[in-house]
Amino acid sequence: MSDNEENSDRSPTLTPPRKLPKKGGWTRKKEGNTLSQHRVQNFRQQWLKDPTFKDWLLPDTNDVTKAKCAYCPGTSMVAELSNLKTPASTKKHLGNQPGSSGKTQTLTSFGFQKGLTPQNKEKARAEIKLAAFFAEHNIAYSVADHLADLLKEVVTDSKLIKEIELKRTKITGVVNNVLGEGHKADLAQKLQNNQLSVMTDEMTDVSTVKTACVVVRYFDQDAQKICSTFWELYKVFKQTSDTDDTSIPTANAENLYRALIDSLTNRNVPLTNMIGFGSDGCNVMMGDNDSVKTRFIRDFLGIIITKCVCHSAHLCASEACKQLPESVEQLARDIYNFFKHSDKRQFDFRNFQSFAAVEPHKILKPSQTRWLSLLSVVERILEQWEALRLFFIDFTTNPAHRARADVRNRAVFILEKLSNPFYKLYFCFLEWSLPLFNKFNLEFQSEKVVVHNLHEKIRILYQEILLRYLQREYVMRQNLGEINPESQQHQLHDAALYLGVKVYELLKHPDVIRNPADIAQFFSCCKNFYKVAATEIKKRYNMEDPVLSKLQVFEPASALSHNFRSHFPTLMPLMEVVPRIIAPADYAKKQIIDNQWRTLPNAQARHPERLNEISEPDKFWAQLLKTEDFSELAHFALSTLSLPHANADCERVFSKVNLIKTDLRNRLTVETVNGTLLAAESAKDLTRTGNCVNFEPTKEMYSRMTKDKIYGRKNDNIEDVPDIIFGEKI
Repeated sequence: MSDNEENSDRSPTLTPPRKLPKKGGWTRKKEGNTLSQHRVQNFRQQWLKDPTFKDWLLPDTNDVTKAKCAYCPGTSMVAELSNLKTPASTKKHLGNQPGSSGKTQTLTSFGFQKGLTPQNKEKARAEIKLAAFFAEHNIAYSVADHLADLLKEVVTDSKLIKEIELKRTKITGVVNNVLGEGHKADLAQKLQNNQLSVMTDEMTDVSTVKTACVVVRYFDQDAQKICSTFWELYKVFKQTSDTDDTSIPTANAENLYRALIDSLTNRNVPLTNMIGFGSDGCNVMMGDNDSVKTRFIRDFLGIIITKCVCHSAHLCASEACKQLPESVEQLARDIYNFFKHSDKRQFDFRNFQSFAAVEPHKILKPSQTRWLSLLSVVERILEQWEALRLFFIDFTTNPAHRARADVRNRAVFILEKLSNPFYKLYFCFLEWSLPLFNKFNLEFQSEKVVVHNLHEKIRILYQEILLRYLQREYVMRQNLGEINPESQQHQLHDAALYLGVKVYELLKHPDVIRNPADIAQFFSCCKNFYKVAATEIKKRYNMEDPVLSKLQVFEPASALSHNFRSHFPTLMPLMEVVPRIIAPADYAKKQIIDNQWRTLPNAQARHPERLNEISEPDKFWAQLLKTEDFSELAHFALSTLSLPHANADCERVFSKVNLIKTDLRNRLTVETVNGTLLAAESAKDLTRTGNCVNFEPTKEMYSRMTKDKIYGRKNDNIEDVPDIIFGEKI
């Protein structure tokens, strides 16, 4: 039957059946009043090599006759050459291209919701590493607005560079929610399986926001050493509600304690893993009645509480310096203030430095908060003493200066003191005495494990101070804890005091000899200096500390010594005072540890290679941790050596905060500063020694490179726009 006959049988009112062409076949197309045939075009792979299409054209996997645009999500078009050229020039398509000022593309439009392809992973890796570079080097995120476009302009032959989209909003999100959160998730996983100590401190930043930081100390299996790592930065003063702008004081012990505990529980870190707590000695932290310390003792039985020994040593030195005449410290401040704002005076002073043949160094500023600054100030003034004296003689006598009366009076006041040999005596005394405290402070500011030496070093410092003003027989025959540092009976006579070579020589000066009353006053001040220093040390530290006094057993040389076993045949005295590390009732584990301790010096054949050459205790015990015969002993040693001894790591965090949140970046939120600190930590990689160059993103970071994760929370961070309040820039 012909087609005409078949159609003639149908009712004239019915719609004729539609004839569907086969894909790739021929179709009939109307052209005016005539009919013409048109072949259906399939997608051709060679189009992907065409310069016009190669950057954006994709095949439609659901229809071989359709094509898709990589820049325009959700688009599908007929795969015909003339049809494809049209969208390539549309405003929407051009606005969606990378590097354009149009709509910002999200990672989901490139297939991230279905998993990372090799191409997308390279793009994500590049963006993460660039963000790590910004975080590590404290670069303002607004710089990213030009960086990606500049790279595309300079590097024209890189397809990867063309794909990078990284403006300020996205880079802030990557730093906070990819690098920062990714690093913290990885760190939390480590803390869930390790015993740890926490340290905390507070500061006020450049925008007068009071923050507190938390640092965790633990043995890192990947780095094979004990690490002190930044954990969290949070605001101390918070708003009562989202709608109430009134801040309420919350810097009490309960809220500080709760914030610290919540920072761990929010990340599922078991509180049973916490073995130690360290902070400075302020009352809200370390008071005996209502403090963070009392709450830790209440809730964590057996936890080891340690005051920062660096803060304590600084306070001891500060209290001792108060026994000297106030005018000595005031002289140092007056000299600095006289020069600090006058370039002309500094320039003129260089001529006198040259004449006196001393180095052209600047006068340093005395500081109450910097632990090691006082000695540097004293040494600098003594170095420049003669040049300073000559300068002020000229300034006060030369009519060419024509200084104001108040300025001239200040200069006369300084000159009188510089011409008085007793002021130089006090400075020489400080130059000889302060290194005792500075050397101690420097040693315990170290990032290395030194807690096992703390007890012995404090005893040495205390004994050295006592020997400087008390009779040697009294100090050496008494137990240090029983010596009375305020004993008048056992103090040395003035003639027997030794105060350094420079003091010894200056005491022979005729102008000094003529003033015996001033000499007696000088010796009295020096004795009081040492007496107060010793008293403060004894008040702040227990010379018979039950834990720190036993940690020398973990010194590598002691651990391998046969003779040392004569004094420490068992570790039971130590295991009894650290119940959070070894459970009191776990006798089986205690016996295993003790057996391994007693066997260690004899089992050299089972030691790791070149073990006796390792001097750092954490690296020493990390090697033994790999051996089956001594793993329990090594684990106990590494946990105990993770106890805190100083707050220097918190101070280092605050130094980084001051580099991140500057006058020009004063509107950075605490959340962004926290994310930047975490991101900078992540750039150190697993070994804790890397940087943004050799840093490789983790799986957790790649998994967070999605639109929802990057832009999950609004980033209310405006950089590089200084606030003006009451006419002053903050």
